[in-house]
Amino acid sequence: MRLQIEFEILGKAQLLPFNYQYPLSSWIYKVIATGNTVFAEFLHNEGYATQEGKRFKLFCFSGLRFPKGLARKSDKEQGYLLIKSQKAWMDISFYLPEQLEPFVAGLFKQQEVYVGDKNHAVKMKVANITMINEPDLKKGKSIVCKTKTAVVMGEKNEDEKHEQYIPPLSLNYKGLIESNILDKCYAVGMMDVNPDEIDFNVERVSAKTVLQTIKAGTAEETKVRAFHYDFKLNAPKEVMNLLYATGIGSMNSLGFGLWDIVKN
Repeated sequence: MRLQIEFEILGKAQLLPFNYQYPLSSWIYKVIATGNTVFAEFLHNEGYATQEGKRFKLFCFSGLRFPKGLARKSDKEQGYLLIKSQKAWMDISFYLPEQLEPFVAGLFKQQEVYVGDKNHAVKMKVANITMINEPDLKKGKSIVCKTKTAVVMGEKNEDEKHEQYIPPLSLNYKGLIESNILDKCYAVGMMDVNPDEIDFNVERVSAKTVLQTIKAGTAEETKVRAFHYDFKLNAPKEVMNLLYATGIGSMNSLGFGLWDIVKN
């Protein structure tokens, strides 16, 4: 299920920090908790898990979109966007049982959100929610896709303390992405997926990379590097539907890895 949410911005000429993905993710958890605290706590603390213990939250979202010319870098405050628009839009995507989709979509109606940090924030109210039709994905047909939000893919080496974020043209990138796809399938119970039926290939890498700071200004602050690119995907229909709902790569619940189809 993918939704487009239209916001009414409350106030004029507000400042939005560049690193707003984490607060936006926190707001999504909060909204879900208004309808089902148990489900929200499950997503936040546990998520869907494989037998090896890898966990996935299975939702993703886009960045905020504003009318052209009404959001620009602030001249007075570094690290912030000056927002002069009265409207904004974003997409949110969930992997849910069909019977839960209307319920979860309804939770976002009339919700308010402060997106920002301890210094500045933009206050918004949900004005409209539109269900985005899912694409017609056919088994055995390759699709050409384009990232809407940058993709994170990390690799942990034995001699390194932290996971290293690798670029999409690395030799082992294809294998890591396909392994990540399989892990998501297993986490939701698709145990009979044949790995040989999944084929992922990066087609064109954008010069634009994204460096996002998660939990900025706290002891848990982490910098994440992500990449935009076009890719080609061939997989069983149920696998492509799963990835369309949850995103590709890692950290999808922080707004990384949302994509759209360019050619089907």
